[in-house]
Amino acid sequence: MEHTTTRARIGLFATGLDTYWNQFEGLRDHLNAYRAEIVAGIERTGNVEVVDGGMVDSPEKALSAASLLARREVDLVFLYVATYCLSSTILPVAQRIGCPVIVLNLQPSAAIDYRKINALGDRGRMTGMWLENCQACSVPEIANVFNRAGLHYDIVTGYLKDASAWEQIGEWVAAAKVYRGMRENRLGILGHYYGGMLDVYTDITRQSAVFGTHLEMLEMCELKRFREQLTEDDVNAKLKEFEGVDIKDLQGQITKLQGDLKAKDDEYAAKEADRVFMDSIKEAVKTAGGRNEKAVIAMLDIDALKESKNQSADIKKALEDVKKSDGYLFGANEPINNAVGGTNISGGADPGADDVSAIRAAMGLPEKK
Repeated sequence: MEHTTTRARIGLFATGLDTYWNQFEGLRDHLNAYRAEIVAGIERTGNVEVVDGGMVDSPEKALSAASLLARREVDLVFLYVATYCLSSTILPVAQRIGCPVIVLNLQPSAAIDYRKINALGDRGRMTGMWLENCQACSVPEIANVFNRAGLHYDIVTGYLKDASAWEQIGEWVAAAKVYRGMRENRLGILGHYYGGMLDVYTDITRQSAVFGTHLEMLEMCELKRFREQLTEDDVNAKLKEFEGVDIKDLQGQITKLQGDLKAKDDEYAAKEADRVFMDSIKEAVKTAGGRNEKAVIAMLDIDALKESKNQSADIKKALEDVKKSDGYLFGANEPINNAVGGTNISGGADPGADDVSAIRAAMGLPEKK
């Protein structure tokens, strides 16, 4: 029996500027090595085909990469910002591929080694090494152009060995696998829904439009007819397809898959609980008048509050304690006693009136009646 599993098709291209290569020796080779590292990392996620568009450093190469990615019908494209690039080189690719674009803002390492750069002693070599770490400088320009062009995108920020960044990349690849699987599958709908149950109907048009799924409609009477037409030879032929299948191995795979799914569910539930908890902390800090959210949270025992049986009350008390010990982190509660001109608190003459008259005169405006 033949087993097939859907493979996601992931596109990738790196960005650069062709005028750099003759100016900075070795720069292009280093950036292409980083690109190859990203390709290998995506392939390690398993069951995926990477379509590598190479280094896009000119308008001509942009069109060539766009043609390749569109022709191969990729499910998702990672745009690796290898160094500074012109947004006019990137836009044609994103416009032509017809799939989500994920901008990879990944430095080679967690921080630039400035001591190494300064020790080079040559301005050209120093600039070349800086450009090798210049991923973030292009991201705002690319994002702004995509926004104005109405293109959907997302950004992953980190460095090449960053576990958090690769976790995000893995999640995007997993989503692409689901998308391709939905697009290539056939979904059967047997019979009809019970009349009047409007909230449970399947929107067949939307299912096909969003995922590209082929839906097969089947009535119960048709199923009965197919069953009656089956012969013993048909049944034996179908059973023969299972010959050689290791049932225990198959059951083991199913058990492992169930365990993996439960682990993912538990991980998601834990992350969601953390998100809800932190949202409640941030809201409490805001309500308490915290000037700087991060600074106030840093003063709290987050682990203890997370384990609390009465989080709301304990969070409030913890913030009150911080306010007593470090009041500068919170806004003042007392009213402003030093009112400036223009408030006219006593109902008398406005002390700022002369200033307003002077400003109007300087602008050539007539006096206010």
